[in-house]
Amino acid sequence: MSDFKILGANYGALAFPAWSDNRFEVPILDLGSKSDFGFTDIYFQPINLGWHTSRADFTAGVGIYAPTGSYDPEAEDNLGLGELLTDHQ
Repeated sequence: MSDFKILGANYGALAFPAWSDNRFEVPILDLGSKSDFGFTDIYFQPINLGWHTSRADFTAGVGIYAPTGSYDPEAEDNLGLGELLTDHQ
């Protein structure tokens, strides 16, 4: 958070670029898959407001999810979550 005030709240912003090295295993069912290490989806929060009182702190924000990680419905090594909307024709 910065010292800049909007609506009486401290303003902040967030960008969360993430890297992934996923592993999914269910030994009892003999299932397992692993994805390569790489860049996954990005989360941006351009507006983050924080109010501070003597007994509590409150925050509110607006976030944007950007599906930038690699994704293929047929692949077993996806790093991203894929498209949020699909075409059902």
